[in-house]
Amino acid sequence: MVCIHVMGSNQAVRTSIAAAQLELNVFTPVTSFELISSIKILSSAIESFTKLCVKGIKANEKGINRNLEMDIELATALNPYIGYAKAAEVANIAKEQNKSVKEVCIELGILDKKTLDKVLDPRKEA
Repeated sequence: MVCIHVMGSNQAVRTSIAAAQLELNVFTPVTSFELISSIKILSSAIESFTKLCVKGIKANEKGINRNLEMDIELATALNPYIGYAKAAEVANIAKEQNKSVKEVCIELGILDKKTLDKVLDPRKEA
């Protein structure tokens, strides 16, 4: 609702500015009113959003780590080590069996756990 209100105010400002003649803009009051009104309503909406929605949010670190671990896109990091075809096979198996790429690699004996920990770390920079 705030967005629609501000968009309407923006259109009023644009129309009033377009109606100016010879640098004499008799619509300056409506331009100022709509601009100030938009600033107030946006500020109020941001405060409400912060207070009622954002404040107190905490990350579910276990869930985030599990999602990272289960991300089959990690298989792309295996390309330099086992090639595209084998990495794609690992990704497909992981998806079909609802396992992590690391689990599949260990089960298939593709790479050792220490190497996999290093290669499949989603936190490292590419």
